[in-house]
Amino acid sequence: MSGDRRSISSRLCGLHRAAWMITLIAVGGLCLGCSRGEFTRSASGLKYRMVREGTGATPGPRDGVLVHYRGWLDDGHEFDSTYARRMMPSGFRVDGVIPGWTEGLQLMKQGGMIELEVPPELGYGEYGSPPDIPPNATLHFEIELLEVHPAGKPAANPAEEQKSVE
Repeated sequence: MSGDRRSISSRLCGLHRAAWMITLIAVGGLCLGCSRGEFTRSASGLKYRMVREGTGATPGPRDGVLVHYRGWLDDGHEFDSTYARRMMPSGFRVDGVIPGWTEGLQLMKQGGMIELEVPPELGYGEYGSPPDIPPNATLHFEIELLEVHPAGKPAANPAEEQKSVE
């Protein structure tokens, strides 16, 4: 009987290890099967790396997009996430966001995922965006480009559509 207890205990420990790894993957934004290469630095100072290459359209500055994303600070504090908001993606025009995002989105193709490291001058700068983003903060984002909509037809924001239906 004690042998049975040990094998059950060993299996539980294995399950706990597996649960811990799944938690690390989910919280850390790791993507199994995705390549996490080195960051490339653009002329503006934006650092980026493709996590997953897309195959669809590349947005221009006046195009609308629908994205999933999460953003965090250098200390790991997550300040925003569409995943945390009932998995509701966000829709907007490419030129309607911080400059680091405008540049980064135009490096992607629909269906792709990118990780950005946005210096303060391409983010919220010396003022930050209180209360979550302090002055001169370097911002980190992981962005999935779900849809691209031609200029003049911004992507609908599903959260807004849901409000109008309710």
